[in-house]
Amino acid sequence: MRNQNTFLIQQRKTDVSGMSGKQREENAQAITDDADHDPDREHVYMLKIESNKNNTQGLQKIAQELNQKKQSAKLGIQENKASDIDDGEKEKNRSELDLEKRKYHRLLLQAEEAIELLKKDENYVSLYPLQDDNRTNIEQNHKLISSASINTSIWMEELLPYISHLHLFNLTLPGTHDSATFILTSALSPDPTGNPVFNAFIEVAEKLGIPLQDVITPWAMAQNRSLYEQAQDGMRYFDIRAAYNGTNWCSYHFELGLPIYTHLSPLNSFLLLHPSEIMVIEISHLASKNLTQTNLNSLRDMVINIFNPILYPRIHDFNATTIGDMITTNQRVIVTLSDDTTIMNYTQLWYGSSMINSYANSDSLPQMTLYNWQQVLQFNSLPSLPTSALYKLSWTLTPQVSTIFDSLLPHKPKSLKSLADIGNSGLTGFASAVLKKKWKLCQLLLIDFQERSQIMQVIFDSLLPTIL
Repeated sequence: MRNQNTFLIQQRKTDVSGMSGKQREENAQAITDDADHDPDREHVYMLKIESNKNNTQGLQKIAQELNQKKQSAKLGIQENKASDIDDGEKEKNRSELDLEKRKYHRLLLQAEEAIELLKKDENYVSLYPLQDDNRTNIEQNHKLISSASINTSIWMEELLPYISHLHLFNLTLPGTHDSATFILTSALSPDPTGNPVFNAFIEVAEKLGIPLQDVITPWAMAQNRSLYEQAQDGMRYFDIRAAYNGTNWCSYHFELGLPIYTHLSPLNSFLLLHPSEIMVIEISHLASKNLTQTNLNSLRDMVINIFNPILYPRIHDFNATTIGDMITTNQRVIVTLSDDTTIMNYTQLWYGSSMINSYANSDSLPQMTLYNWQQVLQFNSLPSLPTSALYKLSWTLTPQVSTIFDSLLPHKPKSLKSLADIGNSGLTGFASAVLKKKWKLCQLLLIDFQERSQIMQVIFDSLLPTIL
């Protein structure tokens, strides 16, 4: 019965994305009813909080209930301390009550956080799609261009009649965060020590008595699919972290991945096979225990050799050439390398400062949403867009030390994939609210596990004002 009820609750939550306001209220009540039959109280409360994200009264009611339960557990601890039972039983009771108190405290903080977000900004974006009677033309007409009707491998080609006159910074390109982490080895990246999250990996591995790799890898992998497959899925921005291991430049995220050449060469093949597609590739976070200028030069030369002559040189800016002209001249890939000295005399490559980075650095969906809402506000308040830089918006949840330790608890994310699923569930609602205001999202939109998201539909929705 428990598994069946848990499935029903999860199903109700998943179904929220297509509901009207009234349906969401009914769904919230259904979750409350199901909770009476499901012993998994923490999971139930998390879903109740999620379902009431836009309902201040509902959240306040949940917070009041959680506070009462927290105080009850606290009182139970005091009564247990004064009881006459033997010390062993007393310690057992105290431990159980303390876990209860901390559980309700965590949930209470989540509920209070959600309430504060609603109070803090009247324009706070819903984590779910807007109500039916408030839908914009973008939402009503999204079927005109959708991931179901457009070949994502050649989406720029298929939309070229509508976007050829635009410049690169007029678009929002879809992309992936830590793009090259779809495969990792057991070798650690250069000098990961000193990172608090890495130290948490070590502690968890020791507690569980398992190899360190078994803890790190699930949190280090941010993508499932190769870069070529990501390009087929429609991704046009790639975030590649490069580390020199003494022999080769490799991708990395806590652990080393494949040689950089094996990532970039397939992207070049994709571009040659699809002559109307444009890409942005950012190579950054250059790392090595003993990095030399010779090592850096070898990385620079490798990149130039792979992509010449289709590199878009930095002698231009993003306002100098239209999308159509970039395709006509066959200068269709922008590559940045985050070492200015190394590329100073090589104008084929762009400086790292060409990418304007921002990320919430939070494992909380409400906090990440609010942070990105503020980034969008800032982006849309610019008097004019910079012509030599692109703004990135990272729709990603970032594991904290507490995230790693909490993974030992039931029903907490055990990997970056499960954390990304939480984050990805909020993207459509966020984008709908931004586009409803006739704002732009950004110029590069990044996400983890892109194939488990609606990022391409978000991109197509952002293009509708240009097409209609």
